[in-house]
Amino acid sequence: MNKKRILAAGLTAVMTVTAAGVVPVSAEEQEKEKITFVLDWTPNTNHTGLYAAQSLGYFEEQGLEVEIVQPPEDGADALVASGKAQFGVSFQDTMAPGVAEIMRFPPQR
Repeated sequence: MNKKRILAAGLTAVMTVTAAGVVPVSAEEQEKEKITFVLDWTPNTNHTGLYAAQSLGYFEEQGLEVEIVQPPEDGADALVASGKAQFGVSFQDTMAPGVAEIMRFPPQR
């Protein structure tokens, strides 16, 4: 019985010390991470989710400051590849034939 009490006291002490080290930080207190998101074209209905999340403050709640920009002439791929943007939307025209081929001949298990 004595061993159980010692073990319980030890676990309580460890949990108390661990919990004391965890201090929640509100979104206002933490520094926001700046993110650039490049669209694939001019803003349209395909981008509604991005603009809704920005308008409703979802990005801010997660500590993000998101700038949504239109792509340059060479597309979103170039900005993301160069490191000038963290995320981007691109065309899938080069990927579509490969996906179609996989759908036509699914991998065998």
